[in-house]
Amino acid sequence: MSRRLELVTLLSFVPFAVKAAGYLPLGSFVPAIVWLALAGLVVSGFRHGEPRRGRAVRIWSASLVLWACLRLGLIVLFALAPLREAHVESQFTATYVAWSLLHLAAGVYLWRSARTP
Repeated sequence: MSRRLELVTLLSFVPFAVKAAGYLPLGSFVPAIVWLALAGLVVSGFRHGEPRRGRAVRIWSASLVLWACLRLGLIVLFALAPLREAHVESQFTATYVAWSLLHLAAGVYLWRSARTP
């Protein structure tokens, strides 16, 4: 497996780690638990060789693609729906769209680059 794939995999976990850590002081442990489970799956895959590694990266990449599609779907939903909520609208910035597209691109790259038998 290439170093680029390992680097993209590692970097794709960073935003989720930051977000999970941000929820901990608020008393919400679920994002951290989900992050730890997915990170543990990928780390385990990397430690056990190519077949497991590819499978773990594909699971993570599918999670990234799903997450990005849900985020982009929310933008479309709020653009089409007559709902107007200032707090929600303030979240859908250009940065939000850029992060969503970056997650989508990383997920697609990881999916196509991971080799499974």
